[in-house]
Amino acid sequence: MVETVPPTIETRPLVAASMFGNTTPIVNRCREVLEKQGYEVLSFHAVGTPESLESLVEGGYIEGLLDITTTEWADEVVGGVLRGGTNRYHVAAEKGIPQIVVPGCLDMVNFSDMSTVPKKYSKRLFYQWAPTIILMRTSPDENKKIGKILAEKANHSNGPVAFFLPLKGVSMLDAPGKTFWWPEANQALFNAVKENLDPHIEVYELDNNINDHAFADAVAHKMLTFLRRKKNGKEHHHGQTDSQK
Repeated sequence: MVETVPPTIETRPLVAASMFGNTTPIVNRCREVLEKQGYEVLSFHAVGTPESLESLVEGGYIEGLLDITTTEWADEVVGGVLRGGTNRYHVAAEKGIPQIVVPGCLDMVNFSDMSTVPKKYSKRLFYQWAPTIILMRTSPDENKKIGKILAEKANHSNGPVAFFLPLKGVSMLDAPGKTFWWPEANQALFNAVKENLDPHIEVYELDNNINDHAFADAVAHKMLTFLRRKKNGKEHHHGQTDSQK
């Protein structure tokens, strides 16, 4: 993976972003903003194989992590096919790399087809995304568990972390009028994040869908703030971040 990174890493610091088909617009918009400020953004598809990103983090190549697509936790908790493992991106937290966490695509659990869906889920809401991909809508109880995990993982980070919560949906399918729009399920997720996060970690709740430009711009500019602090030797660690919003 390291050998395939573009030569531009020699001159442009790297930021990694987790991406899915349902979060492509926000990642592309963040890339535009960050590249204008001299950064290179590498996208990593959240398909249950976090090792390539982790190897770059371990090698010291990554300056910041836009963990926009945390969908692998839905598969881990509910039993989908794209599980990232219980130590997903642990190395980034351990290394103290600045992170922005967004609950991208936590409205969905991934299966290959109906034959891979456990019988206990047979009456759930599904969406055929592609011939070999069927998505299942997560429930409030499942989202509550996932939100707690996200918070607890962030609490153990050695670097600055901020959460951005999109109140109008966490994917293309989860928006007013769309198939997976379920505000109560999202609220269970958001509440669990806020209730379990350490008080020093900032939380931004925006009245946008995850793929709205305004939301993406807010995420990108917060990452730029973290990166500038890091560059200036003013990283905020536990107990030292800005006030929670």
